[in-house]
Amino acid sequence: MQLKNCIFWCGLAFCAASPAQAQLNESCVVSVLNRNVQARPDGTWVLPNIPANFGSVRARATCVQGGVTSYGESVPFTIPVNGSVTLPRIALGPTTPVPTSVRVNVATELLATAGATTQAQALATYTGSPAQVDVSASGTSYSISNPAIATITAGGLITAVSSGTVVVQAIHEGTQGIAQVRVALAGVDRDGDGVPDADELRLGMDPANPADAMLDLDHDGLTARDEFLAGTDPRKADSDGDGLGDGAEARCPRATCSSPLLSDTDGDGIHDGTEIATGSDPANAASYNLAAALASLRVTPGNFTLTVNTLSGSASVQLTVTGTMIDGRDINLTSAQRQTTYASSNLANCNFGAPDGRVYASQAGRCQITVSNNGKSASVAGTVTDFAPAQRSFLIIPGYGNAVAVNSDYAFIASGAAGMQVVSLSADRRTPKIVAALGLGGDAYDITLAGNIAYLATSVGLKVVDVSVPTLPKLLGSFGKVGSALGVKVRGSTAYVAAGSSLYLISVANPGAMIQVGAVVVGGTAWNLDLDPARNLAAVAAGSAGLQLVDISNLSAPLLRGGVATGDARGVALRGNAAIVADYVNSMTSVDIANLAAPTVMSRTPELLGGLLNNVVLSGNFALGADMLFANGVPIVDISNPAALQSRSILRFTTRDDNGIGIAVDDRDIYLVADAEGFERGGSDGNSLLYIGQYQPRTDLAGVAPSAAITRPAAGSQFYEGTPLTVAVDAVDDIAVAAVRFQVDGQAVFTSTAAPYQYTFTVPVGVSRLTLGAAARDLGGNEGSAAPVSVAVAPDPLTTVVGLVVNAAGEALPGALVSAPGGRTAITNAAGRFQIAGVPTVLGSLVVGAQYAPAGGAVQNGASPVLAPVPGGETQAGTITVIAVRFETDYGVNWPSCDDCSLPHALPFSFPFYGQGYTSAWISHNGYLTFDAPDSTYREDVGAFSQRKRIAAFFDDLIGGTVFVNDRLPGQFIVTYERTLQYGTGGSNTLQIQLFSDGRVVFAYKGISALGTGSISGLTPGPGAPFRQVDFGATPTLTLPAGTAIYEYFTETSRFDLDQAFIDFAPLAGGGYHVRTVMPAAAAPVATLVGTVAAPVQALSAPSQLRATVQRGGGARAHSMANAEVRVFSSGNPHYLGMTNTDSRGGFTLGAVPAGGISVEVWRDGQLIGRGAGVTRDGGADLVNIELVGPDLQPKGGRAK
Repeated sequence: MQLKNCIFWCGLAFCAASPAQAQLNESCVVSVLNRNVQARPDGTWVLPNIPANFGSVRARATCVQGGVTSYGESVPFTIPVNGSVTLPRIALGPTTPVPTSVRVNVATELLATAGATTQAQALATYTGSPAQVDVSASGTSYSISNPAIATITAGGLITAVSSGTVVVQAIHEGTQGIAQVRVALAGVDRDGDGVPDADELRLGMDPANPADAMLDLDHDGLTARDEFLAGTDPRKADSDGDGLGDGAEARCPRATCSSPLLSDTDGDGIHDGTEIATGSDPANAASYNLAAALASLRVTPGNFTLTVNTLSGSASVQLTVTGTMIDGRDINLTSAQRQTTYASSNLANCNFGAPDGRVYASQAGRCQITVSNNGKSASVAGTVTDFAPAQRSFLIIPGYGNAVAVNSDYAFIASGAAGMQVVSLSADRRTPKIVAALGLGGDAYDITLAGNIAYLATSVGLKVVDVSVPTLPKLLGSFGKVGSALGVKVRGSTAYVAAGSSLYLISVANPGAMIQVGAVVVGGTAWNLDLDPARNLAAVAAGSAGLQLVDISNLSAPLLRGGVATGDARGVALRGNAAIVADYVNSMTSVDIANLAAPTVMSRTPELLGGLLNNVVLSGNFALGADMLFANGVPIVDISNPAALQSRSILRFTTRDDNGIGIAVDDRDIYLVADAEGFERGGSDGNSLLYIGQYQPRTDLAGVAPSAAITRPAAGSQFYEGTPLTVAVDAVDDIAVAAVRFQVDGQAVFTSTAAPYQYTFTVPVGVSRLTLGAAARDLGGNEGSAAPVSVAVAPDPLTTVVGLVVNAAGEALPGALVSAPGGRTAITNAAGRFQIAGVPTVLGSLVVGAQYAPAGGAVQNGASPVLAPVPGGETQAGTITVIAVRFETDYGVNWPSCDDCSLPHALPFSFPFYGQGYTSAWISHNGYLTFDAPDSTYREDVGAFSQRKRIAAFFDDLIGGTVFVNDRLPGQFIVTYERTLQYGTGGSNTLQIQLFSDGRVVFAYKGISALGTGSISGLTPGPGAPFRQVDFGATPTLTLPAGTAIYEYFTETSRFDLDQAFIDFAPLAGGGYHVRTVMPAAAAPVATLVGTVAAPVQALSAPSQLRATVQRGGGARAHSMANAEVRVFSSGNPHYLGMTNTDSRGGFTLGAVPAGGISVEVWRDGQLIGRGAGVTRDGGADLVNIELVGPDLQPKGGRAK
């Protein structure tokens, strides 16, 4: 029998066992014909590649929970060839025993006439007793070797068809027995050779030639007549393909011969020829010699990762052991009864349990499992990790988040006055965003999905929406006669709507013309409901009326069958004979509904563990609640025994203290809509968020390796030495890609754990070619490699930059210092011209800076516009105009400061600002000045920026450092922020705001590390003013109209790029400003970052190093930042991105970093887990200590300061 591509799967509709009987979950292993698979948390499972033609079999389950082992089995079923089977649920409980042997008796072994019959009987023997039990009519399946000779019914009745010999096979619970039946029909035999004419014609013989019956055409030792009598093929020496000739099997010298019609006579999985070759008995299933018959051993999966969820406390994987025999055929050797042994290198991490080959996780760590059988062995590597439910992301939701439903990668939210909001969840659930919305003409209170249709309970009745294209939802119909509705569920073409104190049944067969088909009063307030179609039951959470049970067998006449007071029932979910109620005053409550007329409360969770609930959903053995008691937490309760609910965990969303309103789950994540102000469903407008949290780890035990392909760069591309080169990889897996490892010239250089899978590095000097590689690994440790890509490398052709330096009057300036990227400089000649040779072209667009220091005068600075370098040629910088801008080194006096405070200071002159003169200003510690009124705002959003007349050089949440004021310089007022920290990232930020008596404003920056934290630079006349958002670095000069605000907003996607730059705002006579930006040249890549955990800092000689350390006292934190991705940004070159990985202690090393403000981010699985910042001294390559700390994930508006 060949292995066929037959797949078994257990559908959700069939797998839900009643609470009275424990159901399958992730602690269960399902076996069919010695093939095993772990069940999913919801009890479903898929088992591919099962051998067909085995007759009636069962799927058997073994579950281990809390040290207790239980068993279950399916009903018998038949495996089709190249097909699939959908099974009903497996019930845990008493199982059918498996016989040790089966014997087949045939009442008559010789049938002489066509149509003659005989009955087969199957007798089974079981462990512990020699008695033979007749199992013929209790699940035994029969088959016959040649239906052209005789047929057999499902009940074992054999009917003769034509002359010959057949083998009858009976299989009971996977154990086989055989018997032989001969059919000898009295037909015409003209040549008298013993083979009827009809059979001679069938076998290709001559019915008029008696001699051909004595021929041995296939040379197997049997004549054609002998083969006819034996039922074998006279033209094929080995009819059953077992490696033995037909004659050797039919006329063997042994007491018990193997069958020439069965390749494996005794059904032990080893072909008869191999058994003879290795000295075992092919007719005895207990006789085999694996020591001689086994050629090699392999184990799948090839390696594994077990993740122990704190909810269940256990994790396991089923190993499958396959032996390859000396004949090249495979045999399943997973069972220890097949002489297979298992050993673990570390039993503290990985140990064993039932069934054979099952590896169970203990504590986190690594292990190696060695499988042996008769001198052959194979090993697999295992890793055990821990998992606890945790927050993934959140998203602001307009309106009021009342309810949420999820389908694939989209969430659909009933959002009060904002109607239905559609959220794209992203594959990793870390970057959700609203992609569509649909107004409903009322407030949306509840939502349910049925295929591509969304049904919403609203303040104006039932709404039906087509969401087949989630980004383009379309209203299909409305039904307003139910009034304001709070809950809805749909089965088939009927919607069940909870409204007022009633349950309404609405036909939705035609959404454009819906009709009410029935209704029943349930009392109280009908908040929500759930359905059990198998029992024709609707359970309504009816507030003060508790749980109400409605018989919906007759849609036009629903019948209230019974109810029970629970306190204040707000939501309900059904599981067999139990209802799990979300109660607003009595927490999670289970109700026995076996007797609909008399439901009874079975169990409740304590309020402090189960919360006070607005809704509840079920997933596997867990109930998850939308709670308003906790500080924004989802209680997770074990309902495997509904008579004794057990609180397992609370998934806390720490963003802010919201109240859980609506909840949904899929097989991995929780989706909670919560509001900061409202406490229950039915809201219209509020302050709502969608929270996404993971409560189940993703596992991959199927052994299917991911695929990977390098999509960028293209093979054969050429890159210059020193160029940033980004390698992009497309990786996919049947479950999930865990990581992608990048290689350069065969060396592993970087590992990414989240899409997009990219690695950026600097092309090294001195090579002519690079070979790029990548390998993707899935959650099961299976790896797939990308085809390597080779690229050419050439030296940077460099460029020569030429230009002219003049002053504001247009006069050429000799002796000016001109700086280009890469540390290249020149001095202008007598005509003010310069030429700088050997300027790198690989650092991005060029900016050339000029500085002129006249004798006895103020230093003047200027810069070229952004230039595209001409590789190998001459790059024209044009005319650079220098103006009187500089960073003032006389800071003045220390000004009192505190976090987020704003203190007044008199100005030494009347300062004109947007048409009004000011003699005082308020100095904020957060990088700005205001006029007219103080401001302590630290939230650097555009709305807050515009609330005051404001001069903001670097509006961000700054803390620490020192603020200086110099009001002694003639005609100037200067505020310096020296080495201030950004609240969330630390680091160092130094900048100046310079005011001049003529109304001129200058921003000067000298070391900024808060590059992507969210900051604003600009001027505003206050609320209601028109504004202009600009990119100062890309706009050397511009004219700003009178009364207009101007700003640039720097974020993680548009990082601060003005370090070492100046912005000059010169007032115009008619109002407004002439704005000039003086940018610096890109810094040379000379710094090296070295990260060591809690290591003492030592002085280093140039080129110096930047050292990153994990915060002391955080051993766990150091561990959490181990083996993660590091991204480094430098203010010295806004185009720079450095990438590396932390080591096992959380440290890292990265060379060739541009000097300047350094921002470091540490990522894993697409989540920011750490960050730090620092500044190289005087912009050089010196030692900088960066302390990595955990990220501040809370929105700034949600923390107290």
